[in-house]
Amino acid sequence: MTNAQADVATSAEVALMSENEELATQLAKSFEELSFLRRLASTLVIDRVAVENEPFAELLNELCEVVCASSLYLFHGAIDDDRCGFVSAGDHSMPFALARALVLAYRSDAAQRPFVLNKPVEGFPVESLILIKINSGRDHGWLLACNHADQHAAAELGFSSVEANLLLSAASMMASHYRNLELLRQKEHLFTDMVRALVNAVDARDPYTCGHSERVAMYARRLAEHIGLSQADCERLYLTGLLHDVGKIAVPDAVLRKCGKLSEVEFNAIAQHPRIGYRMLLPVNALRPVLPGVLHHHESVDGTGYPDCLAGEEIPFDARILAICDAYDAMTSDRPYRQGMPHDRAIQILANGAGTQWDRELTERFLECADHIRRIGEQYVDQLALSREIVVEQPCDDYAPMRQFS
Repeated sequence: MTNAQADVATSAEVALMSENEELATQLAKSFEELSFLRRLASTLVIDRVAVENEPFAELLNELCEVVCASSLYLFHGAIDDDRCGFVSAGDHSMPFALARALVLAYRSDAAQRPFVLNKPVEGFPVESLILIKINSGRDHGWLLACNHADQHAAAELGFSSVEANLLLSAASMMASHYRNLELLRQKEHLFTDMVRALVNAVDARDPYTCGHSERVAMYARRLAEHIGLSQADCERLYLTGLLHDVGKIAVPDAVLRKCGKLSEVEFNAIAQHPRIGYRMLLPVNALRPVLPGVLHHHESVDGTGYPDCLAGEEIPFDARILAICDAYDAMTSDRPYRQGMPHDRAIQILANGAGTQWDRELTERFLECADHIRRIGEQYVDQLALSREIVVEQPCDDYAPMRQFS
């Protein structure tokens, strides 16, 4: 082999090695992109109502690296609204207001397809950008990548269709997630409204307990928030509060509305309502989580309650919360045979009964937020009075407000 042939062979080998390295790099990058999209898809599994941007907080940092961007910004909601959701990753070189101004400047260019710009933008710390609308038939927000940061390639070339298409794939998954969340919320709101309709039918049988279930539900949710429970737990307790007395639908009106002291037979009839409610709700799979609270909200921690005389931590956690909230509302509400007692008196009774009738620790936490609980009840009464003024012909036993307070 001549020197010339050897040089040619060496050059070919070098070129082949370079090509192989480039292919290996591209293969590794493609695998990284595919792995990210798989993780994104697996993360966006909806088994509860989540905060819209919660799943993206960690993934956005990873996506920022995969598309070789110095910074990445996610906007959820109307970009014109100062309250739209905002999550950023990377070097966070732009605050919300500046990043939003950049989106507003180029949103018309990205209305139909990904917009890629590889030149400096006057007035912004941006040398290159990709802007993509998050859309699933309706607009959900925007995804903005700024400043190409790949040190292993010709960074001066900026972003390409490769990064734009990856961001588009991610944006499509985000759009599906947002749309699924909307549908889930609509379904849950419909479900909750149907539950309220059932509860209102129960409460309407006795004008003195009108709104009792709704108030207990709101108190339970507030106490759960004060304790630091998750959003899902708070909503479960709210739903349990709405349904805790649903079994009273089987109790005769004469017993429910009796002004005097109940006889033993009448009390036993009332005491059946937790079991009746439990049996009513048991066939509904979606309501399985509320069953322990419905069945056991009249148990006492000293074992003297009903229906099963459970004691201490034998009583389900939700039932222990409901027992406190139920007792507070019963004490502060008017009845045919007495007026509701003042807030301070009810609080004193709860404090005295902590550790015997009610869970000591949960009662103490209730007392910590008692002023807020009182305001919730007052707001509810005010709203009920307003509703009576608006619907003059409808008395309390035909109407219970749908509005929720916090």
